[in-house]
Amino acid sequence: MLFWEIKVLKMKLFIFFIFISQFFLSQYSEKKIKTDSSEIVIIKNSKYKVREEIFDNKDYIIHKSWLIQDTAMVSSEGVMDKQHRTISWKEYTENGEWLYSRNYKTGECSINKFLFPKYLLFEKMKKKADELIIKEYGIEFFSNYVRFECDGLAYKKQSIKDSKNDFYSKYLGSWTEPFKENPDELIFKYAVKISDSEWKSDIIGIKLDKVGNYVINEDVVNNYGFEKVEEKYKKFFIDYSNSIQIAIQNGLNNNNVLGHFLDWEKINPKQFYSGRFIYCISELISEENYKHNNRKGRLSRYNVYVFNPWTGKFIEKRKMKSIIEYENNSGMSTGLIPDKN
Repeated sequence: MLFWEIKVLKMKLFIFFIFISQFFLSQYSEKKIKTDSSEIVIIKNSKYKVREEIFDNKDYIIHKSWLIQDTAMVSSEGVMDKQHRTISWKEYTENGEWLYSRNYKTGECSINKFLFPKYLLFEKMKKKADELIIKEYGIEFFSNYVRFECDGLAYKKQSIKDSKNDFYSKYLGSWTEPFKENPDELIFKYAVKISDSEWKSDIIGIKLDKVGNYVINEDVVNNYGFEKVEEKYKKFFIDYSNSIQIAIQNGLNNNNVLGHFLDWEKINPKQFYSGRFIYCISELISEENYKHNNRKGRLSRYNVYVFNPWTGKFIEKRKMKSIIEYENNSGMSTGLIPDKN
């Protein structure tokens, strides 16, 4: 190909990409309508029309979306708080059939079983995961402190090309995403709470093979595995008021901003008993805002007082920090991580 032909081709491609970009941008529109008690935001793109009503004196947003090709066909509808955390949600197929409904406050979920070919398999495997939790922690713990939140995932093992032993896990679908293939791996995730805390999502993770055997997962990030609990009565006996008093004895300043939460700590990722539950009281010590080039950030430092939730006993005091950074169209947050400074 001659040089001038290459230049012409490049120019045509450039014009084509400009046209495509302008086409898709032209498909997007946003309109805001102010009423006496709310603000209505209407957004359109190439596939959906979305309507969200934000109420002035109420802490929730009403969401509804439709498919552009048929504005009479609802795609999804739900309620969110003003931080856009979902409270309840309904999803529909592109044919307008109801797919599933979820209540994120109660953890309840119902699905259209006729649209989920592998629903019975999921139910069968979930029962095995439930039984593992009951075996290790008891039925009282399972009934009062654990709930399944429709968080089940399915994977198929796929061989890597030109390799006899290596494979990767192909994602098939989830509890709320229909799929037709038989999975080789299923993952179930559960929320856990104590009496005076909110539910902590994804704090118990269980991986099963295709016949329901437990698979040890060496992932050091996610919360797979169990704790070997020595106490006869497997119940969270932690008490927030008592924990505060113990933390004060170990240096906590009750005038600082405090938080408390249940967490899972991974210790031995290659073992069945891979970690432990911990109850933490966080004490905000300092905050520092900074700017680096176009990115802005905030560094927060904490003292964290760690307790055994099964007994209420104090374990240790830790120095922790969190970092939030952001710029246009991007951002990151570390959560609490060790502070070695």
